[in-house]
Amino acid sequence: MIYRSCVHSKSESDVFHVPHTRKAAERCRLKDGKVLRPTNRVESIEEPDGTLALVIKNARPEDAGQYSVLVQNPLGEAKSAAPVLVEQAPTFQKPLEPVNVVEGYPAKLEAKLAGSPPPEIKWLKDGEEIIPDNLHIREVRSPDGTVALLIDDCKPEDAAKYSLVAKNPLGESASSGKLGVSGKDSDAPPSKPCFVTPLPNLTVKEGEPIRFEAEISGNPLPDISWTVNDRPLTPADNTLITFDGEKAILEIRSSTPDHIGTYQCKLSNRLGEANSEGSVSVQEKSAPHFIQRLNDFNGFINQSLRLSCKVTGYPEPEVDWYFNGDLISAANPKYHLSKLGEMHTLAIPSCTVGDNGVYECKAKNPVGEDHTRAAVNIRSDFI
Repeated sequence: MIYRSCVHSKSESDVFHVPHTRKAAERCRLKDGKVLRPTNRVESIEEPDGTLALVIKNARPEDAGQYSVLVQNPLGEAKSAAPVLVEQAPTFQKPLEPVNVVEGYPAKLEAKLAGSPPPEIKWLKDGEEIIPDNLHIREVRSPDGTVALLIDDCKPEDAAKYSLVAKNPLGESASSGKLGVSGKDSDAPPSKPCFVTPLPNLTVKEGEPIRFEAEISGNPLPDISWTVNDRPLTPADNTLITFDGEKAILEIRSSTPDHIGTYQCKLSNRLGEANSEGSVSVQEKSAPHFIQRLNDFNGFINQSLRLSCKVTGYPEPEVDWYFNGDLISAANPKYHLSKLGEMHTLAIPSCTVGDNGVYECKAKNPVGEDHTRAAVNIRSDFI
């Protein structure tokens, strides 16, 4: 019994054929380990020769994944799996937007792309291709498809219409946004700098971005400086400081415990200065740890069984259950596996002596793993 790997373009249909020779008591289809339910696009077919087919109509990018079929009867079970890739022309999940920046500050033009195969991209300035030099102009790409063009120390000549063109074998797409560069002087009455909205206190998880945004005023527009724990902050690969004349923004792309501390934004012009502070707390990555472990169970046939444990860890751990060393499939109708917050539960509605043995719950994340076990003893009588 074999699932075949499929690669399809968007809007085609995916069909899997799983030949088998015996009538199966239970069949279950899964996508990325989760039970796949029939919908108006997803259809299961069993042909006269015993072939099982799964049809997905008008394939979409989100249909990509690992598909499997589990067939069970009283004598055992069999499983087959295959990956599915859905090819599509480039699309902009988030287009370029207009950006305004004060002269002398960096600018960021950002978009988010999708496409398979991953598209090749190029940047245009007023219709002419530009090549990032990693000094004045840098390009940053993220695994989630986000692409940004960073322009350091903007000058009036940087003001233009910028375009991002994405292309792969299935097609091409483009998005544009204007960059405006303004000076510090205005016709408004002179005024001291002040914070219209102060800096907040932030709590993030390790790896998440940090973003401070403060609305400010003052004429002439103030000079802006940032510090963390009294140390100056400057633009870097992981740090972006921008100012559009109204909002002072500090962005840190990926947080670590080193970013914990007190951040200060200082404004100054010839009439005075102002300060605002905000703190950052970072939840550090941690290995899984069972803070509530499994307990042994003694019971009788036809009695229900419920094993529960509680696990912490960041990133959130992946949890698997085992019986006598064998992985328990989430599709196995004998077991009810559930999760509520950090609590994980395995339940058997009606036990038999065949359920005697050792049950184990394993939790794993990129930092580490932990496990807990319980012995289950089911007796055939009440004596």
